[in-house]
Amino acid sequence: MGNHLQKEKYYQRADIANSYHSYRYGTASGKLVFARETEHIRHILHKPKTILDVPCGTGRLFSALFHSCKVIGVDNSSVMIQHAKKHPYHKLIQANALSLPFKKDSFDALISLRFFFHFQDIVPFLKEFARVIKKDGCIVFETFNWSFRTIGGSKLWSFLGGR
Repeated sequence: MGNHLQKEKYYQRADIANSYHSYRYGTASGKLVFARETEHIRHILHKPKTILDVPCGTGRLFSALFHSCKVIGVDNSSVMIQHAKKHPYHKLIQANALSLPFKKDSFDALISLRFFFHFQDIVPFLKEFARVIKKDGCIVFETFNWSFRTIGGSKLWSFLGGR
């Protein structure tokens, strides 16, 4: 848990938020990663009406993807939220991803990129994400250190309802 608290403090720093997008996506390889991520998201999501972007960070995904639906951004960092205000989110909320301030079955889709690699156990997040996604909704996330088997395999798949 100590590492988690260090990450929270890290992403609250103004210098990190100010340089976040250019540092991660300003290089040739970063631009390629960003292009591939957005290409895959467009392919996976088929015109959802409501999307939860968590953590939304500086709002990088909104600028590339979401122009015809209601998008709510959530981030634990108030500094990242300030940067995300540059994009026309329907709403931006500072909140913890383990306790999202939404009712069950609130969204058609949830996108969570560049997040899970910070944590050893991602199952609590997936359970919370599944709570706020509609029955036929979609959760889009990527993992660097996990496989389907290491995050719960068929038990997790059943819990998420095949989403």
